[in-house]
Amino acid sequence: MPPEQATTTARRRAYSGPSRIPTRASAARDLAQGSAASRHSSGGTSRTPSTSSSKVALRSLHSSFNDLQIDEANERARRFFEAEPSFSLQTYLKTGSLAPTTRPSPEREPQPKAPTPLRSSSPSSPPPLAISSAPSAPTYPSAFASSSSRTLSTPVKAASSSSVDNRSRSDEAELTKSWFRTNRADVEPGELLALLGERDVAAAIAQARTALKAMPLLQRQSFYAGFLTEAKGAKAERGWIEGLCEVLPTKPSAPNLVYHSYADTPIRGSPIFAQARKLDGILTLKNKLPVLRDGITVFEYTKSTTTRILKLDQLVFNCSDILTEQVGRYYMPGLLMTAEEALLVVVTRDSLLVAVIKECWTRNLPTLVVVIRTLFTLNVYTAGFLPHLQFEDKDGIQPLHLNDTRLPQLQLVLPPPPSSHSLRLVAGPLPHHSPLSRATCAHFVDPEGGDEDGGDSADEPTTDGERLMKQQWVSDTREAREPGAFEAITSSDLGSDDLQHFPTLLGHLVFDRLPTQLALSTSKSPRHLEILLLRNPFPNARRLVDPLHPPSLPQLLDVFARLPRLLLHLYQRAGVLHRDISPGNVLHAEGVVLVTDLDCAYYPRLAAIEPSNVRTGTQETMARALLDELRAVEHALEHDLESLVYLFWFVLWFFLHRDADRDPTGREAITWNRWLFKSSHTKTAFALLGARNLAWGPAGAANVEMLGTLSPVFGTLAESLMAHDPQKVTDGSMSVEELVESLTQAFEAARAALKASGDEETMGGRWPSTNLA
Repeated sequence: MPPEQATTTARRRAYSGPSRIPTRASAARDLAQGSAASRHSSGGTSRTPSTSSSKVALRSLHSSFNDLQIDEANERARRFFEAEPSFSLQTYLKTGSLAPTTRPSPEREPQPKAPTPLRSSSPSSPPPLAISSAPSAPTYPSAFASSSSRTLSTPVKAASSSSVDNRSRSDEAELTKSWFRTNRADVEPGELLALLGERDVAAAIAQARTALKAMPLLQRQSFYAGFLTEAKGAKAERGWIEGLCEVLPTKPSAPNLVYHSYADTPIRGSPIFAQARKLDGILTLKNKLPVLRDGITVFEYTKSTTTRILKLDQLVFNCSDILTEQVGRYYMPGLLMTAEEALLVVVTRDSLLVAVIKECWTRNLPTLVVVIRTLFTLNVYTAGFLPHLQFEDKDGIQPLHLNDTRLPQLQLVLPPPPSSHSLRLVAGPLPHHSPLSRATCAHFVDPEGGDEDGGDSADEPTTDGERLMKQQWVSDTREAREPGAFEAITSSDLGSDDLQHFPTLLGHLVFDRLPTQLALSTSKSPRHLEILLLRNPFPNARRLVDPLHPPSLPQLLDVFARLPRLLLHLYQRAGVLHRDISPGNVLHAEGVVLVTDLDCAYYPRLAAIEPSNVRTGTQETMARALLDELRAVEHALEHDLESLVYLFWFVLWFFLHRDADRDPTGREAITWNRWLFKSSHTKTAFALLGARNLAWGPAGAANVEMLGTLSPVFGTLAESLMAHDPQKVTDGSMSVEELVESLTQAFEAARAALKASGDEETMGGRWPSTNLA
C-alpha cells in the first residue's frame, strides 16, 4: 500500500462517524419507525403516554438529536481533514542544487522576473524536493548559489521604520490604503474557483443554470429576499444561503460546513486579538457559536453600493485576522454580496485577489451558486491550509503533526517516528502582525508522538525536544538570508562558548510561488514560505518579557552581561551583524542568553547585492541614527549595542510601568512614558528619535533618579549606562571595544551587587515572581 494511502486509511479509522450525515428529519423518521415497530410488537394498540413517559421520550429525543449532532460534526471533520490536496506541494518547492537560491550571483545583474501564471489544480510531473543539508553530513552549502533561474524580482529598498511588520491593528484604514489596495489584483471568478477546488467551473455553472431554470420563480426570489433581510442586520428566517448551496448536488465526500449568521452580534475575540470582530456570516466545522480562529470563510452583506468599499475593507480585515490566528494557513477566502454584484476575495500572505461577479442575482446567479457551493464544501487544502502539516480542530484549526507523506525529505533531518511527528507550538504571531508580515511561528518537533493536547513543551522537553521547525513568510529581499547567516556563523572562528548561544541549522526549505500568486505586477513585497529546521540548544528558552515566566533580576543581569561581548564576537569573528536586537529575538534559559531570528542579519556575502545603508530593526529598540530618516547611515555594531540598552529599558518598563501609579507625585509614570514604548507602533520615527535624544540628554538624570528610588543597584547601573552613550563611537571619542567593555562591566557590577545582597532584590516588591505559572 502506498504511504499516502496508508496514512489516509489510518486517519479514517480514527473516526467512528456514520457513512452519511444524519439530520433531524432522518432522526425523526427513524424514531417514528421505531415507534411503529413497537406498536406492531405490542399487538398494534396505541395508548396516550403518561406525563412522565412523555418527558422521558422527550429527553430521549433530545439526546438522540445531540448524539446526531456529535456524529454529524465528527463526519464533517473527517471529510474536511481527510481531503486530498488539489495541487502538488512538490511543484512549488525550489529546485536546483542542494540549496534553494533567491539571489543572482555577484557578477550577474538582476533581471526583471516574468509574471507567474496561475498553475492548474492538477500539475503534472512535479520536480523533486530540494533541501539544503542532511544530518549525516552537516555541511552548509551557499544560500546564494547561481544554479536557479530565479532572480531578484523586487529592488532592495530601505526599510521604513513604519513598515507593515510593526503596525498596530487599530491602524486598519492606513494599512488598507497603503497595502491591500496597492497589492490588489483583479482576476476572473473561474481562476479563484479553480484555486478553491472547483475542478470544472464551466460545467458547474451550466449545471447550476439548468437547475435554476427548473426552479419555481418564487423559490428563486426567496434567495434574494433572505439576502436583503440579513443585509438589513436581521437574521433571515429561512436558510437562504444554504438553499443556494443546495441548488447543486452535494460533492462526494464534501465536508458541508456550518453557516452562522451574526447580524449585529460581534464574534468573540481570541487569545491574540482580544477585540471582537463584526461578521455578517461565517462558515465553520462546529454547530456551536465559534471564536475567530474557528473560521474557514466569512461573509459580508450590504444593499447599497455606496458602502461596498467599506464593507470590502471590513471583509479583508476579518479574513486577515483569521489568517493571522490560524498558524500554517496560506490564504483565506471571503465573499461580499451586494444588491447588484458579489465580490469573491482571497487574502494571501502578500496580496489581495478579487473576482467581481456582476448581476449576481439575475444573469450571473448560476455563478454565485457555484461560488457559494464551493465555499460550503471547502476542505483543509482548498481552504488554504498547508499540506505539509496535519490539522485538527482543537481550540480552532491548529497544526498538530508533520505530514510526512507530503514532505518526505523531512526524514533527512528528523529521526524516523513510530507514527508521525507531533508539533508543539512555541510562539505564535504577535498581535501587530498581519498577513503581509513575516508572521513567524515556531514548533517543537516531537519524534515520539508527543502530547496530543499540543501543549507547551518548553516545561517538559521531549527526548529530541531541541529540534525546532521555524515557519515564516519572507519577501524576496529576506529570502534565504537567515540560512546564510547560520552558514556564516558555523564556518567562522567562533568558539564553542559563543556557538552555544545560537541555534544550529539542520535543514532549509524555500517554497516557490504557491498557486494563489498570479501575475501580480502591483505586489510590493511578494512573500514566500520558508521553513528552517533547527536544533535549539536550550529547549526551555523563553522571552525576556514572558509575563507567565518572568526572569529573575539576577537572570536578567546575567543575560545582559553576556550579550555585549557575544555581539562583538559575532561581528569580529563571523562578520555577522544581527541588526534586530529586540524583545522577541533575545531569549534566556535560566539566565543563559540565546540569540535567535537572524533574518535581518548582514554578513559579507550580502555586500554584492544589498546596499550597506538599508535600515532595519524593530521600532521599540532601533538606534537613533537609524530612526533619523534624513541621514544616510550604515548599520554598525554600535547601533546593535544601543538597541541592547533600549532592550534592557524595555524589559524594565514591561514589568514595572503598570504599577507606576504607586508614586503619588506622578514622576515615575512621566519618566516611563518618556520612552514611548507603549505607543511606539503609532508614533512616527521622528517622534521616537526625539524621545530617545531626550532620554540620553536632559531626561537622563530623571531616569537614573527614578530607578534609584526603586533599587539602588539598578540606579547605579542606569547611571553607568547613561554615561556611555553609543553615539560616542560614531563621534570617534570611544572605540566599539571600549563601549562593549563598559556595558559588560556595568551589568557585571550590578550582578555582583545583587549577589552580595543575597539576590533578594525585588525593587520594593514590584518585580514579578518567577513562579507565576
